[in-house]
Amino acid sequence: MALVEILDGLPVGVQRLIPKIVTISVLYVSWRVWRFSISPALNPRSPKPLPYLVPFFGNVMSMARNAGATFTHGREHFGNSREIFTVTVMGEEMYIATSPSDVAAVYRDTQRLEFDAFIRDVMADFGCTKETLEKMFDSTGKPKHWMDTTHDDFKL
Repeated sequence: MALVEILDGLPVGVQRLIPKIVTISVLYVSWRVWRFSISPALNPRSPKPLPYLVPFFGNVMSMARNAGATFTHGREHFGNSREIFTVTVMGEEMYIATSPSDVAAVYRDTQRLEFDAFIRDVMADFGCTKETLEKMFDSTGKPKHWMDTTHDDFKL
């Protein structure tokens, strides 16, 4: 009864906002429970997502501040188990492998795991022009393009 009296005492404009606030709150809590509790439980073989507060934007702020600290936080969040997890940044999921065996497997499996699109995006974000990117990924007349050759140095 006290809650009704408090709500009746609010200005009419605020009273009209209450259903919207309640609806948004219920939707947000429902999304959060689904995204970080129910969905991972229904898909136990998929990597778990590192929780974040704002849908779509995900972990963009922590990644912009310190990506390494975000990865460390993710590893610690999952009990330092070294299992693969996902980090959401601007609606895109990045898979993070922290165990040495998983990292080695990722670097060895070049047929199924494609990095070119991700590398192009990162290089463009760092200011590479479209023409430069085309030159870096051009394999005309060669068995591999420059970026593949560079990555081969790390896949020993």
